[in-house]
Amino acid sequence: VDLMDYYGMPTYEENMSFYKSLNMSKETMVNIGRYSLHLAEDVYPDQMESISQKAKDNYFQEFTFLERFGVGLTKLYNSMMKKDMLLTVAVVLIIFIAVWSESRSDSKKQLFLGLLNLVFLACWLYLSYRARIVDRVTYTLLFIQLFTYLGMLSIYSGPEMTERNISSIFKNICMFVCAGALLIGLSHMQVSELKAANHQRQDYNLEFRELKNYMSEHADHTYFITTYSMDYFSDNFTLRRELDFSNMIEMGTWTTFSELDTKRLKKLVLNEQNVEQAILKNNNCYVVSCVNIDYMDRYFSSKYGNAYGGRTLVDQQTFGKSKFDIYKFSLKE
Repeated sequence: VDLMDYYGMPTYEENMSFYKSLNMSKETMVNIGRYSLHLAEDVYPDQMESISQKAKDNYFQEFTFLERFGVGLTKLYNSMMKKDMLLTVAVVLIIFIAVWSESRSDSKKQLFLGLLNLVFLACWLYLSYRARIVDRVTYTLLFIQLFTYLGMLSIYSGPEMTERNISSIFKNICMFVCAGALLIGLSHMQVSELKAANHQRQDYNLEFRELKNYMSEHADHTYFITTYSMDYFSDNFTLRRELDFSNMIEMGTWTTFSELDTKRLKKLVLNEQNVEQAILKNNNCYVVSCVNIDYMDRYFSSKYGNAYGGRTLVDQQTFGKSKFDIYKFSLKE
């Protein structure tokens, strides 16, 4: 997570002595960067931990405290100003104004509200300061703020129907109406974009299912698909349904090296080869990709030299707008 999402892989050229101390080539580093983790099995877990620590050290050495703080503020601002975030930010802000209006005559309530907002601000700044991807938790934190403010608004309004409370309730109703109108207005602006994005996702999902159908028709083969060839695929995991066993293995995902993937590999690759050996030596193992995979050639060439036999395009399948190339890698006999 630190390497892929937060600090990034330390560049090989600037950290050559460090990588050499780990006996790690540039090509292996590229494999990790391209999520082809099965071509970097020897790196896990000890070396990856060392690389992760190196990435953190580089980040904190490169940027001062104030620079990191500035980066955090910039990330926070950019995240909040995105079109799909503005709607939620605006609604939270309106409810906050309603809470502030209810508490302004009570210094204790004002103090509590101020301290609470400092806590929220500290959460945002800490995530940004630590180089975390704010977008991944923006909605969660915003909804925590929203429901916290709603709870405070309910308490501060009070149960007594005094003249002041009636006035406050009226103002709150106006606030909710404004929030609702804003919600409807901004939502309408995003409808066309959401439709286009959903249609694109549906089309890709259909293409990917056709690819899996092709693979199931060749059940005696095992297909290793590059991660960037399937990064937009999604599925409905809320359905209670039987999942068919797949003869497709991802070159690298969050489940790589998990017990589930290990069991799948043992079932698909019958001998005790690792994935790299299976790709090169097993006649029934193929690599599928719709992106450039020259980096694999460079990796195998650097590792096996003249013994590397290259790759052969054995099939091409086009589903919708996506063209998948199916390759056989080999070693010279």
